[in-house]
Amino acid sequence: MKIVRQRRRFDAIAVSPGIVIGRVYMVDRRKVKPPEGIIEPEQVDEEVARFHGALETSRTQLLGLKDHYESNNVGDYGYLVDVHMLMLSDQMLVGETEKSIRDDLRTADWALWKVIQKLKAIFAGIDDEYFSDRQNDVEHLGDRILRNLVGLRLKSIADIREDVIIVAHDLSPMDTAQMKVELVKGFVTDLGGRTSHTAILARAMEWLRVRDIRKALSKLDCDRPILYILHPKFRKYIGLLNEKLAVYHVLDEYAEYLGANREMILHEENALIGSADLVICASRLLEATKR
Repeated sequence: MKIVRQRRRFDAIAVSPGIVIGRVYMVDRRKVKPPEGIIEPEQVDEEVARFHGALETSRTQLLGLKDHYESNNVGDYGYLVDVHMLMLSDQMLVGETEKSIRDDLRTADWALWKVIQKLKAIFAGIDDEYFSDRQNDVEHLGDRILRNLVGLRLKSIADIREDVIIVAHDLSPMDTAQMKVELVKGFVTDLGGRTSHTAILARAMEWLRVRDIRKALSKLDCDRPILYILHPKFRKYIGLLNEKLAVYHVLDEYAEYLGANREMILHEENALIGSADLVICASRLLEATKR
């Protein structure tokens, strides 16, 4: 019996350049919502201590994440972790959670969850893309602390062993830091815009590929390579490799492929034809359409 797979299209915001095709790897990052818990007055100190224990565990994890960035040369992106580190000492996050535990006699996880919702609402109400995206930082950090409070652990993205496109509701800096650049060809999330930390790291991953190519060329003593391009999506590499010649070899009408973003590919191809030093067409028919 022939299996017919239904094709679905989703429109979204492109936060980094490029086109990829690959197998989807679903990442479950459902947020923790604890039950509303009430404690007895004699349990207050214990809950406050449990909350501070989760803060310290989160701080240790973030320091490990920063070490990961630095040891793997993921650009100058340690400051992304510094933002979360500062938030761990924020009086509104820590102080308000403690106040709810003591005054309202609520469990640490419920008190923290309520404070997170309040902070997210504040950032969401700011009419600025950058500050609006900071609500995702609050949610990522809050989710980390909550998971440490209740003892939840997630499967690491570092376990990926094949070429994939990651699809998730959202990804935190911890997730993106663990990605193997050579295996993760791209990722799609419901949350976050062009200024989100996940988007910033996506652009950093693209830069890492350029850097690795440069290293390989240097080892080959190839200071002025010929850049041979077979698809419009690689136009972005022109000028990045100190090439002495950029050649575009046209093999097909990529914009007419089923499911292709025709308008975007035509735009990239026209720009590539204008930038390349030499354009070669595989047939006279292709040549006629590229003039």
